[in-house]
Amino acid sequence: MADPVFIIPDNPLEKDADFGFSAYIDTISDLIANGRNKTPLVIGIYGKWGSGKTTLIKNTPEYESPPFRRCKPVWFQAWKYKDEDEILAALLELILNTMDRDGFFSKFKK
Repeated sequence: MADPVFIIPDNPLEKDADFGFSAYIDTISDLIANGRNKTPLVIGIYGKWGSGKTTLIKNTPEYESPPFRRCKPVWFQAWKYKDEDEILAALLELILNTMDRDGFFSKFKK
């Protein structure tokens, strides 16, 4: 009888996975959240499949106090959409739904 086959799942590792990313996590988080940095700001994370890109991003902290601005990650998978207009509409819908779910708009209704 052959040994059982093990399939490696395509899921990011849990928080605190050790890829040696701590310096990158701190730097990227600080760049994004630092209130003195002007927006828009674009940061690209590139690497081969399985190199830990999603794990890196999932381990970034959320800041909520000065000098950092409040930041909320929104997970968007652009590959699901066929053209630029569809991608933009889906991204905006996701952002607005996330803001609504987090109670952002209820502050203005009061």
